[in-house]
Parts: sequence; C-alpha cells; structure tokens
Amino acid sequence: MVRYALAQINVTVGDLENNAARILAAHAEALKTSPDLVIFPELTLAGYPPEDLLLKPGFFKACDDVFGELLPQVRGRALIGRPVRDASGNRYNAAVLVEEGQVLATYYKNLLPNYSVFDEERYFTPGTDGLNLKLGAHTVGVVVCEDAWEVYGPARCECALGANVIACLSASPFHRGKSVTREETFRNTIITPGGSWFLYCNLVGGQDELVFDGGSLVMNPHGEVVARAKEFDEDLLVFDLSDDAVSGCQAPAASKATRTVPVVEISLKTEEKLVVAEKTEKKLSSTAEVYEALVLGLGDYVRKNGFSGVIIGLSGGIDSALTAAIAVDALGEDNVLGVTMPSRYSSDDTRSDAQILAENLGVRFEELPIESPYGAFSDMLAPLFAGVEGDPENLTDQNLQARIRAVYLMALSNKYGYLVINTSNKSESAAGYG
Repeated sequence: MVRYALAQINVTVGDLENNAARILAAHAEALKTSPDLVIFPELTLAGYPPEDLLLKPGFFKACDDVFGELLPQVRGRALIGRPVRDASGNRYNAAVLVEEGQVLATYYKNLLPNYSVFDEERYFTPGTDGLNLKLGAHTVGVVVCEDAWEVYGPARCECALGANVIACLSASPFHRGKSVTREETFRNTIITPGGSWFLYCNLVGGQDELVFDGGSLVMNPHGEVVARAKEFDEDLLVFDLSDDAVSGCQAPAASKATRTVPVVEISLKTEEKLVVAEKTEKKLSSTAEVYEALVLGLGDYVRKNGFSGVIIGLSGGIDSALTAAIAVDALGEDNVLGVTMPSRYSSDDTRSDAQILAENLGVRFEELPIESPYGAFSDMLAPLFAGVEGDPENLTDQNLQARIRAVYLMALSNKYGYLVINTSNKSESAAGYG
C-alpha cells in the first residue's frame, strides 16, 4: 500500500516567503498521517499565474533563494510546483520531487496552454520528457495540469510506459460547470483496458480576476471519483492505494508524441501507519459553487491587495443586498461598512430597507444624505441646461445622483483604506455604468 496526501493550499502570486510557509505548514500537517508522497498544486511556490514576474531575472533568484531555505525543512517526500530557469535562461513550469531535503528529480510541464486566461507560451519553454516514480508496486507518472487534458498527451504516454498512477499538479481556474468538464476530460485520459489511477491536486484561492476552486480528487481506473477534497477551501486529502488496486492496470495505446520517460526508484519504509478515514466531500450544486466562488474571490482580492475592509452603497434593493451578504461571508461583519445616501427621490422604504439589511447582517451602517451636493450641482448646471430638451425621463438627474454617491464612496475608501464594492447589475456593468 502507498499513502498519498494531496495538499490543496491557497497561495499568493509573488509572496514567496509566505507561500513557502504555507507549503511547510501543509506538509507538516500531512506528515502526521505518515504519507509516502505529498502532492502540492502547480507553481505552488510562486503562485499562479505569475505572468510578467517570470520575465524578471531577480524573481527567479528569489525563487531559488526561498526554495533553498525551504528544501532542508522538508521531511519525507513531496512533489512541489515551482518555476525553474536553467543555465541557458530557459524558463520552465516544473514539478520538483523532494526527499529529506534533497531534490531527486524535476519534471517540466510539456503542454503549455495559450488560450482563454492562459498565456504560458509567452513565459515558459515546454518540457519534452516525462517522469515516472517507482514506489514499490506503484509506478507514478508525474504531469502538470494541461499535460492531463490532451487524451494522447504526456499522461497517456507515461501510462503506456508503465505508470499505473498519474499524479497531476494543477492550477485550474473556476468557471461555472468547470468541475464537470474536468472529470469528463480526466476520464478520457485514464480510461483504457485496465486503466490507471488519477490523483489530481488543484490550487485553491482567488488571484485578481481568477478563482481556483480546489476540489482535488482521486479517480479510479473506471473513471469514478472515490475521494474528493473540499471546494473553495484549503484541504488535505489523504488516500491509501493498495498494491492489489494497481496490479490490474494495463498499458494504454501509446501517445501520439514520442517522449523519454525516465524512472526514479524510491525506497518505501515499511512502518505501520495509523488508519486514516477516507473522505469524499459532497459536490456543491451549480448555484452553490457560483456563490462560493464569489465569496472566495472577493475575500482573497481584499486580503491579498492589502485592504482592511469594504464599503458598500446600500440602496435597499436586491443588487446591494446580495453584494452585502457575499461581503459578510467573505470578510466578516466587522470588515463591512454599509452606507445609504438618500436624496429627494429616495422613498422611505428605500431608507428603511437599507437599515434593516445592515442590522440583519450586523454591519456598521451610516447615512450620508446627498441633497446638499445635488442642489449645488443642479444650481451650477442650470444655466447650461436652460431651454435644452431631449431628456424626457430625467436621466440627467438620476445619473447625477449616482455620480455624487460614487464620490462619497471613494472618499470613504481613501480615508478608511476600504475597497468600494460594485453593486451594479450585469446590464449596468456591461454598459459601463458600474
């Protein structure tokens, strides 16, 4: 039997020292279960996506320095994602096998995605070789994210040359329905006569406009998910895989591409392990996963960009109510300020609904009437508006109110160090109104 631990953690792009601390903390937690191999997500040390940081030679030196400090502290055995630059200046997206403070092997990501939010061809050189790790009866093929998305790609190639387990380090961002797409893709990759086991460790957390949903999993050779980590939260997924379970795996049809796949022999300890309960987290519904993505994305954006809280203009309507609920779930009620900014056009219900919402959520609530600045603007503009037709719905006055409110919110943002949260709906955002 081999015990695998998938360490699904939340890191920050460029925050190397704190990322290293997160790696060590998660690894220490995993060591309590006596794993034979701990697997971390893609580019764990640097965060994903590091983008133009990779064009700075100083960034690679910093990565090397921090990794050099981390390395002797790693007990046991782990696969850690990090960027690597060789002597010729080629940059690689790498999975590094570490054992007792030593680097045993390094795998370079073969397939570099260059579509949608991905731009890896700009930054990395593709690897050309595979990597299989021999752990007793288990032969573990190492791949990085996109390498498992092409049916006849690197993962299939490693299986064809003996791997009965695939370990995939990933940073796969969320969109609605993405988890279903992933699982269908992985089934296409691993299901063959006999098949292979698939261990998928995904990044979790928000990074600018991207959200990584975690959901690391273990899939058996029949394409069934037999263990799953939490979605949208850090987690440690420990899974015991018996020798009998991998003995029936058969080599699939070879990959279309020819790759060299070196094999690294690893000695396993025969120590008795404490029993670890297997777990499979319940899959979130489509609506729940969207809500959790919003909560995680907002919370991490605020924290990782150094804001101390958020400000929300509360109108008493649905848009600001939902936004406020997300903010409280993301940051806690003490870090949310709700502001109502009534005018001569505001109804009593608008004011009272905003206050009731704030009280229900437990957030600080302030009222800043805009009648005075509205009157001042109207007086200043009156000479230019005199005799001008063409605004039957009085959009000028409505938009003037909205812009005054924006000035209030931004002033509070500057003074308090809070981030202003957009309460525009989709139509308003699409028209540039938010």
